[in-house]
This record gives sequence, structure tokens and C-alpha cells, in this order.
Amino acid sequence: MQGLRESLVLNVAPDGVLWISETGCILMANPAMAQMSGYEASELIGQNVDIFLPPELRARHAQS
Repeated sequence: MQGLRESLVLNVAPDGVLWISETGCILMANPAMAQMSGYEASELIGQNVDIFLPPELRARHAQS
């Protein structure tokens, strides 16, 4: 029940929300995040969070 409630809240939240693994892999994106980013939620899932960084900063981000 709690998982369903969390899912419902995230789906209607006005703020963009990402759940990210310890390695930076996007596990979940709510509809507001999809709208803000211009990506569909299904396109974000599985990507590394560094897709939001300019290409020249991605290597430095990976090191940290």
C-alpha cells in the first residue's frame, strides 16, 4: 500500500523528482521531471544522471 501511495504522490507532484542509484543510474522519473527535462520518463530510466551535464563536464563528474 505504501508503494502505491508514494507512486501516486510522485506522479502528481509539481516538482521534478528523480530516484538515482548509487552509481548515478536513473531508476525513476516522475511526470514533472519528464516535462522539465524534455525527455520521456522511459527515456530517462537507465541513463546516467550526467546526461543533464554538458559533455565536457561528464568525465569530471564520473570521477567524483
